[in-house]
Amino acid sequence: MRMTSSKVGLVFLLILSLQSCTKEVNPLSASSAFNIPNYFVDKTCEDADSIKTLFYTLSNQYHQQREKLAYSTLEETFNAFKQYPKQSSSTIQITPWIIKAGINGTTDALLQAMFIYLKDDDCHSFGAAFGKETFNSVQVENSATLGLVKWHTPSKKLGKAGFKGIIKILNPLIDGKYGESNYTQMGYDFTLGFFEDLGGTAGAELQPIASLPKLGKGLLYKYGIHYKIVTNWLGGGLQLINKTYLHNGYPITATRIMKGFGEKKIAVIGRSMNARVIPFATYLAAELGVPAVTWTSYNPLLSDAQNIANNQAWLKLLKEEGYTFYDIGLDPFYTAQGNFDEGLYYSMELNEIFR
Repeated sequence: MRMTSSKVGLVFLLILSLQSCTKEVNPLSASSAFNIPNYFVDKTCEDADSIKTLFYTLSNQYHQQREKLAYSTLEETFNAFKQYPKQSSSTIQITPWIIKAGINGTTDALLQAMFIYLKDDDCHSFGAAFGKETFNSVQVENSATLGLVKWHTPSKKLGKAGFKGIIKILNPLIDGKYGESNYTQMGYDFTLGFFEDLGGTAGAELQPIASLPKLGKGLLYKYGIHYKIVTNWLGGGLQLINKTYLHNGYPITATRIMKGFGEKKIAVIGRSMNARVIPFATYLAAELGVPAVTWTSYNPLLSDAQNIANNQAWLKLLKEEGYTFYDIGLDPFYTAQGNFDEGLYYSMELNEIFR
């Protein structure tokens, strides 16, 4: 069948149009441009289709704005981070290097940065973690092409949780939530996605590769996550118990603990220090064979505000080490009379540990 010249012209225009569209949005063109298979997803990812779709959207958005964004290789990007190892924030754009690293490479890079930031007291921001000597850019490139081999644990949970963290940040990246370089918020979101996926198994999964007290301290004081959440991730969290000791003929009972992530670290809180808290701690220590500490530094020469501040500082040190806290609650002598006052000190302790 012969085609008229007008039909030939229409076909030609259609081909040009299709080629143009393909050039703009085809993820394979972006991949070949960077020589990295950035849509390759490791086998530990349970949401491969979702993460590919989100990454495709981000990549397409990036390429449509490519004249406004700086291009650089991964090596150049990570070398730039090394110039600011103590930075409190970073001006290096997030999206360009993520597109270059691909799904696997980005997951590896953010996992490395997260652990460095949480564990290193001299690392003052999530962005600064990329500039630390312990950050391995070669490992990022290997992960981009080979998969998350470094993170393949027997349970495969670390890699899976890393991908959950990536999913947590891709939508905000696409929506512009992080601007060009808000590594602080991005790092927080990635960390939450990671630990929320691991849940109560995080301690067992991470103990072979990281110090739990260091991770706990970072989560507590670099991200301000409450102790009950951190202990749930790393140690066990809230547990109901029924532990009773008789003292001078009266029972003292702990009905709950906040199980921490430190080994053989025990503390006791509650009302009526001399009549109940200290005796309970003494009996508990004798039974467990480890010290059970209480706060005994009240100073009558100081104001309540000063004493409470000292009590909080004591709690801070204990939380950093992942103490398990036994709560013996209110004194039945007073509750039997209708007095359920928690007092300034015990109330503060409950706020810090249990609620």
